[in-house]
Amino acid sequence: MMKRKFISITLCVAMIIASLCCFTSCKKTAMTLENEDGKFKISHDLLRYFTMNYLNGYSDLTAEDFASDETLQNELIDNVSASICDLATYKLLAEKYDISLTREEKKEVKNTLKEYKKSYESKDAYKKDLEANFLTEKTLEEIYMLQALFDKLFDHLTDEYTGIFKYDNDVIDADIEAGNFFSAEYIVMYYTADNKQERLNELQKMLDSAKGGAQMITMRDEMYEKYGEQLVYNREDIFTYTEMNEVYENAVVSLDIGAFSEVIDMDNAAMIVHRLPLDSDYIDKNYNDIIAKYLSREFFEYIEQYSSALIPSIKEQCKDMKLWEMK
Repeated sequence: MMKRKFISITLCVAMIIASLCCFTSCKKTAMTLENEDGKFKISHDLLRYFTMNYLNGYSDLTAEDFASDETLQNELIDNVSASICDLATYKLLAEKYDISLTREEKKEVKNTLKEYKKSYESKDAYKKDLEANFLTEKTLEEIYMLQALFDKLFDHLTDEYTGIFKYDNDVIDADIEAGNFFSAEYIVMYYTADNKQERLNELQKMLDSAKGGAQMITMRDEMYEKYGEQLVYNREDIFTYTEMNEVYENAVVSLDIGAFSEVIDMDNAAMIVHRLPLDSDYIDKNYNDIIAKYLSREFFEYIEQYSSALIPSIKEQCKDMKLWEMK
């Protein structure tokens, strides 16, 4: 359930990270954004990446279907605009705070990509995988360059000396007291179309037992032989806003301490959540981790506020393009 800002160097995760790419050096500029901090250009290749990966989820629909359905068009524009807004925000903030990658940092990224390419059985297999994910080799390099820039921006803005979020123990204690940190445990049950109802029923029984006093982790252990990795238990001793999966976070925040959620049906899985009281001993022993969580939350809230000013212009430019016709 934990959100991760970036890290894993796999093509799958790189695809997600692409929504934050900033080194647009590809031939054709598809869009330009400008504010008091600088100018950002998005290449056609990156715009294609965002668009095609969204359209790929609607492979049963044609360009004509989108052209005749304003709702589908708006969903596409909203999705692509959000991706562009992410990357524009990081690029412009890097300019605002005069942050860039050194020659050595860029070299390290290139070496990482060389090793990644070597992991394929052949150059042809590597090329086919890029094409299947609507990527070019240059675009993939841009993506990884942004990963490095993002980490540098995050570290700079949350650093004790260079950071913009000032705090002391009184600030952190007041934030905890204000109810901005939470503790909870949950069980997730994965299902398929064939066994969905049976597993939802099983999860409901587990919820009823938990409300009657049964321990969630004990129930998971007892059911593990039957369900294996399809049944997951986890406990988050302390977390704050923006840190967790949105569905999980919303469920926890909506509960009183000690209360259980109902069965929450998600895509291919269902979940039950139990909100727990904060443990003062845990807080004392992990105070530095709590400070890091506080700074991370402040960072992402700052990012969200900054990006909100960019969205109108991005959507306006996207509306002028018939993205659903892209191939």
